[in-house]
Amino acid sequence: MNLLIIGINHTSAPVELREKVAFTPDQLEVALNDISTQAGLQEVAILSTCNRTEIIASGDNIQALRITRWLADYHQIDPADLRAQHLYSN
Repeated sequence: MNLLIIGINHTSAPVELREKVAFTPDQLEVALNDISTQAGLQEVAILSTCNRTEIIASGDNIQALRITRWLADYHQIDPADLRAQHLYSN
């Protein structure tokens, strides 16, 4: 099983973008179910604070591109806004 962390934070993205991809507590249950289904993840967690949003995922076939597309689609933003200089992953 593989583990992937992908996100943005106060050093990688401007506040305007961080606000766009932040999750409220009310969104988390639906978002977790949606990303699990859409990205084919076995386990997933979302960490969203005023300074960062991270998606921590585990599974056999994790694809960072699928997670990035899901994040952009979920928040209805252009995937280009999440370009590599703003996102980090391990």
